[in-house]
Amino acid sequence: MVPGWSLHGELAWLAEAGIPNDELVRMATADAAEWLGIGDTVGTLEAGKVADLVVLGADPLADIANVGEVEAVVQAGVVLDRSALVDL
Repeated sequence: MVPGWSLHGELAWLAEAGIPNDELVRMATADAAEWLGIGDTVGTLEAGKVADLVVLGADPLADIANVGEVEAVVQAGVVLDRSALVDL
């Protein structure tokens, strides 16, 4: 298990099993936050929630493999571009 990267593989397998991409994105974000009991502060982009987010270079609704096209991450107001993420 590699945090982040393992999720990309799991989403691909679930897509192969027939789960639509929009449902997969919801499952990996809002539903996961709700299951963890933190849905009131994270999981969706809404006023009053923490705005950490992943910026993708391609549409995951077109192809769930595009969740791997991470261009940047915004965490606690700090933008980490792809090169900074690769070095982590």
